[in-house]
Amino acid sequence: MLVTLALSAYKAGIPLGEAAKDAVAAAVDADVVDRDKSNALGDRLKGLLTANAVSVTAKAGWLATQHERVFVDCTTYTDIRSVFSSDVEKGDPTAHSAVVVHNLEIEFHRGPEHKSEFFAMDGNDLRTLRTVIERAISKEEQLRKVIEKAGLKYIPVE
Repeated sequence: MLVTLALSAYKAGIPLGEAAKDAVAAAVDADVVDRDKSNALGDRLKGLLTANAVSVTAKAGWLATQHERVFVDCTTYTDIRSVFSSDVEKGDPTAHSAVVVHNLEIEFHRGPEHKSEFFAMDGNDLRTLRTVIERAISKEEQLRKVIEKAGLKYIPVE
């Protein structure tokens, strides 16, 4: 919860101390916190939000999502599509053969909006995508080693 509050503050451009005060004020307004205890709570919350464990993790999450489109989820839909005979003289079309097609749906955030796009793919496209993803995972593993070798802490973004 603390990281989420700090991340929201970073996204809104609000200093962490001010975010702590705003959160406590909202709690007082909602009658969740006694007004006479609000100053002490605000100081404690500010201390927690500005602690490295919270603020650095939140800032890493903020930096990792500073893109035009941020991936949310994906799924594939696979269909069999029949190919019908084009012999008009037979009257009723007859299924002659079939193909397998895939639709890749990618959900993403674009600013505050949740969107999705669909991409038609065949088996070769899926194998190409798998190769590209495996290469990106390998690069991430190598870069993690470089980060750790430089004496920096690697923060996984999830």
